[in-house]
Amino acid sequence: MKLITTENVLKYEYKHTVEVDELDLDIKEKILPEVYNADNYIPTDEIIIDADDHSYGRQSEPLSIQRLIEVVNELTSAGSDYVEIVYHEDHRGYVFTGLKISKASKEEIDANNTEYSKRNNRRNSKRINQLEEELTKLKNETFNEAKISNTTGN
Repeated sequence: MKLITTENVLKYEYKHTVEVDELDLDIKEKILPEVYNADNYIPTDEIIIDADDHSYGRQSEPLSIQRLIEVVNELTSAGSDYVEIVYHEDHRGYVFTGLKISKASKEEIDANNTEYSKRNNRRNSKRINQLEEELTKLKNETFNEAKISNTTGN
């Protein structure tokens, strides 16, 4: 959150998230069911044919177009008109986050700035209290050291 100082503001409203993972297993289940359903591990391999030289060489996981359409329909049904797509390397899939993006109203900008000011004031008050405690501690240490040196004659 930040203080808004212009009237040209985009509002990003996150609506819904869909995670599609284990895509490597989905492909094996569909294309090589005898491998997927085997009781024991059966190794597989790949042949890459890139006729257009436009591939990124398996830097991500293929997702069926039908599944992609389902995800887009789910995000659209949740009120999204844009999507963020992040590759999730650990889960071998994607996280799709649907958003509704629009121009923020003056009321929304004012509400943002009010909330920003409240948060900033709370943060500043907390920091002031911490600094005051540190200053008090430092004063006490200095006072105690002066008191000790006066009693020892140093």
